[in-house]
Amino acid sequence: MNIKHALRIMIGLLFLIYVYLTIQSSNGLILNLQVNLDYKFLPLAFWSFVIALGILFTLEDIGFMKIGAMMVIIVGVFTIILQVVNNTSEFDLIESEEYELIIETVNPPDPGRVVVYKRVSPLFSELVETVQISDHYVVTFEITGDTLIINKCTTVSCNPVTVDLK
Repeated sequence: MNIKHALRIMIGLLFLIYVYLTIQSSNGLILNLQVNLDYKFLPLAFWSFVIALGILFTLEDIGFMKIGAMMVIIVGVFTIILQVVNNTSEFDLIESEEYELIIETVNPPDPGRVVVYKRVSPLFSELVETVQISDHYVVTFEITGDTLIINKCTTVSCNPVTVDLK
């Protein structure tokens, strides 16, 4: 098996992974691995597919198509790097006896919000609730029974927000 054939197989697999993650994301599901890496996998899968396709075009074509493919590779690499640098999301894992929750905190410059996901399978967690917050709050989380309590506290007072987990 030569390198072009292996690259074609890898491009096909990357495309299938991207399509699968897109479908799962449209259903409100995220990968559980995001807790460990603090990076969204959907853009990574897309740009990895684009970079691999650019490498294949670079190996197979000559002339202007090769120049365009090299530009696509450069744009893809820079986009992945800039997405890692510009990532404003932080993922936390909160566990209780019954629930395992992934909490995504989106910090400014984006509008501050807390996104709550509940584990539904070994690979995916589903969206439960999105709560708007301000960067002026100190946010803490607590699971009580079938309820997640999000405490939005300032120096003066706390404002609890409850999220039903059922």
